[in-house]
Parts: sequence; C-alpha cells; structure tokens
Amino acid sequence: IAAHSPSREEGRIAKLLTTEVRSMGLKAVRSEGHPSRELLDTVRELGIPLIYAPVLEPMQGPARMFYMLSEHYPDIPFILPHMNGYCPDYIAAMETIHHARLMPNLYFDTSATMYVKYLERATRTVPIEKILFGSCGPHLDARVAMEMIRLLELPPEQEAKVKGGNILSLLKLAR
Repeated sequence: IAAHSPSREEGRIAKLLTTEVRSMGLKAVRSEGHPSRELLDTVRELGIPLIYAPVLEPMQGPARMFYMLSEHYPDIPFILPHMNGYCPDYIAAMETIHHARLMPNLYFDTSATMYVKYLERATRTVPIEKILFGSCGPHLDARVAMEMIRLLELPPEQEAKVKGGNILSLLKLAR
C-alpha cells in the first residue's frame, strides 16, 4: 500500500503513485489528508482502492465524508479503516454501516473495532463483501482481531471472505 499526502505532494502525486503501482506492484493507496482531485483522478486511472480515514470532530461519523467522493468517483473503491473511527462511538459505527449499505463503492475494515455488537449488526445489514478484516497491527494484537471475527459465528464461506477473500477480490488478486 502506498501512502500519499495530497497537500505535501501536490503536483507530484500522479507521477509518484503511477510509478509505485506500475514498477513496485502496489495495489492501493492511503490518503494522508482529504483526497485531492489529483489523487482521486490518479487512483481512478490506475484502478486501485483508496483508503481514507477522515479527521473528525467528536460525535461526527466518518462515513459522511464519503458522500461527495462516492458520488463523483463511483468507480473508485473507498475503504474506511476502523469502521467507527478508533473509538467506541455508537453513532459513528451505525453511520458507517448505513453508508456502506447505500454507497456501492464504500467498504470498511474491522481494525480497532472495540465492540463485537457493531460488527454483528454490520454482518446482518451490509453485504458481507464490504467488510474487510483489519487488525491495526503491530499496535493492536492481531489475535484479538481474529477472535472478534470468530465471535461473529459467520458461516465458513462468509468468514473466509471477511478474513481475506474480500480484500483479495478488491485488490484483483483473487480469481
């Protein structure tokens, strides 16, 4: 995964990211800051997902930041890390679930999700293909993240999708 700052690297992102994807085989990019048109247009051209974690005010859900992005760039898969923004915020988690149902190109990962009940609700209401395993390692223990997925008691084929099949498909690495 490449990481780029739209503000610090303005005017250079297209060249840098294109080189990384084509010569190094990178399959996605994380935006360190609100994605610029330059970054979004390059991501679209390269056909890769964009990972973006908006900086938020308290009690503001992250998914709302994706409305315009999703509408203007429907062919870019957007990945929202941490499902609910690294905090046990019920409103933000429910907003993420709601928006993932509405926006065909919005995905989220399970890293640093503190409550199994949020993930349980997500598995009942969001297509399973939109839920991506994440652990936030090395800062958080990946064994705990794996246990959270096990506690969901998903059918084996759905569990396999969440644990790796979904991201492989999104990155065009699975057949």
